[in-house]
Amino acid sequence: MAGKNTGGRVRCAVDAWASGRARAMTEALEQRIMLDSTVVFNEIMYHPKGTGAASDAQEYVELYNQMGVPVDLSGWSLKSGVDFTFDEGTILAGGGHLVIAADPAALQAATGFGGAIGPYSGHLSNSGEKLELDDKTGRVMDSVSYDTKGDWPGAPDGSGV
Repeated sequence: MAGKNTGGRVRCAVDAWASGRARAMTEALEQRIMLDSTVVFNEIMYHPKGTGAASDAQEYVELYNQMGVPVDLSGWSLKSGVDFTFDEGTILAGGGHLVIAADPAALQAATGFGGAIGPYSGHLSNSGEKLELDDKTGRVMDSVSYDTKGDWPGAPDGSGV
């Protein structure tokens, strides 16, 4: 088997010994970006119940540490839809979750959950967008594009929290 990289696509030549002659078979693969982050986006509350500022104040994103060891998020940041930089000493426990809210006090008043950090600036688009999690050097550690159609569930779109 021989392989050749051609601008993000891989072409493989495979010997297929049908009727005694070798044939080349080609399979085109989509280009993929593989991130090696241990911390990933886990939940996005982009369109809570209601409208306006009161609804926007209850937005949040949740991160999840996939590893069994703590990760130091000092200087990491959320970018694209919202902007937030993690304070020095922010540690996410192994297997732990961390909620970053537009307004932690408003989220607690609406849900009783008091463990959110924040606030972040900006707000999550009710029609979908891309979010990025960058480490302190600016390297993208995770990204997600959410939407209001396709495979995305409908419940978080206006009936959440």
